[in-house]
Amino acid sequence: MCLGGEIKRFQTLDCAQFFDSVSSTWTLTKSLPYPVCGAGLSSGDIHSNFLRRVHRYDLDRDLWSEVAPMQYDRNGHSIVALNHRIYAVGGTPSRTVLQAVEQYDPSVGRWGGVADLPVRLYRPAAVAYNGHLYASGGLTSGGSTLSTTLTLRYDPQAHTWSELASMPTARFWYLACVGPNGLIYVIGR
Repeated sequence: MCLGGEIKRFQTLDCAQFFDSVSSTWTLTKSLPYPVCGAGLSSGDIHSNFLRRVHRYDLDRDLWSEVAPMQYDRNGHSIVALNHRIYAVGGTPSRTVLQAVEQYDPSVGRWGGVADLPVRLYRPAAVAYNGHLYASGGLTSGGSTLSTTLTLRYDPQAHTWSELASMPTARFWYLACVGPNGLIYVIGR
């Protein structure tokens, strides 16, 4: 699913569309409630952009509805689905980069905090694989902003983050996905 975006600098879109890999076709859905750029998306049903506001998309009814707001305003964060919950990782509400991670539990309709990242991350990439959440790259803050090669794994059972091998190239504002072979691929910047 593809949400919003920019076609020119500061010309933000409110469109939403999804790709059907079986028929190789794109289908437009009902427009988003407002234009967004850099929206987070997980399992085709949630987005946010420098706001606490969160909307869920109902594919069967072609309808957007607002759900509980996040605890923090976020921009430049990653959204990932893991174990029937949706996680918001890092980002920034303004000039401060967040360490905070929060999860949305659709069964109770509420966001709650989980273990903070060991570092502040802006524009990391995150994926879920084999019961864990992986976050990599991004920008950190500590007086000056630096690109990082850091790779972290969150264990939702133990509520802990651990550091893994670093990426060979520092990057931010990119995408990550898990391939059919179980490898995590990073794409872009």
